[in-house]
Amino acid sequence: MRYNAHSQEKDLRLKKTLDGVPIVSTYKYLGVPLDSALTLNPLVAHLTEKIKKFSRRIDLVSHSIVGTKTRFNLWQTYARCLFDYFSSAMALSGQLNKFERLFTKSLKKTLGLPMQLPNLPLLKAVGTPSLIQIAGHYIINTSALIRERYHQSPASLTELETDLKGSANEYKTIKNPEPVKTTGRNTYLLDLLTSEKAFTRNVLGLATGAFLTLRNTDGKIGTVRKCEFCSQPATQNHFLNDCSGTIELRTGFKQEIVDGVIVPLIQEINLSDFFLNSRSLHVSARSLETAQEAVNRLAELASSTATAIVHTVLEAHNPSSKQT
Repeated sequence: MRYNAHSQEKDLRLKKTLDGVPIVSTYKYLGVPLDSALTLNPLVAHLTEKIKKFSRRIDLVSHSIVGTKTRFNLWQTYARCLFDYFSSAMALSGQLNKFERLFTKSLKKTLGLPMQLPNLPLLKAVGTPSLIQIAGHYIINTSALIRERYHQSPASLTELETDLKGSANEYKTIKNPEPVKTTGRNTYLLDLLTSEKAFTRNVLGLATGAFLTLRNTDGKIGTVRKCEFCSQPATQNHFLNDCSGTIELRTGFKQEIVDGVIVPLIQEINLSDFFLNSRSLHVSARSLETAQEAVNRLAELASSTATAIVHTVLEAHNPSSKQT
């Protein structure tokens, strides 16, 4: 009996159809590939292959031909859209964490940023929601439509909706950025990266801590080299705030600010925090119009200063380096 049962099971596996219904290893439901155990393992392979094809194509294009803003828009169109579509299935199966790394890795590769870059600062800098925020947005909308149509909702979906409600609210604020927000009398919050001019690779690098900290190549792992200008630890904070080799660039940045606008972080020569907070920069201005005028000018200055500082530092520490 055991032999017969085993033989029948083997015969069933070898068959291509059962009563006219095809037997397949992977089944797609609404475009979501599922295996025989109804897991999303096939989706991992599917997305990985799609992202690889996109990455290969965009790697062929130089940054000097296609700028950071365009590369980011291409990522939104050809890579992020895949995660948007499948995010609900990822959340319902409890496997968001499995796909989060693939999501952020594809963004870093597209923008030419280091893989070791922390994810949250990067997402904040480019103004992109995290995968859990995307999933929350779609789950909330889906459950609302289900209740509207069927006047009820499965308990599991209701629980997931409750868990993701906060993430869905965060998604709304990210989706509709404002270049200037009024926070008080003559005080404003500027979002420099809404400007085309500020959305450069170097600005993103400095805003997320990706550039300028120079590690020793022959010392212990994690040890920092010495600055060629000052013999101080070659950290990003040093080059942006204290280094004698970049002092003229920092001073020039401060002097070029639009009249009637005071940027405390620039007045204090704290460019490290300035770039870190380029999406939420506190300023004082005479009026809302003055603050709005300052956005584009500050964005232009931030872009040119970031590029000049990165180039100066890399050239001093490696004469063969080209401008980043």
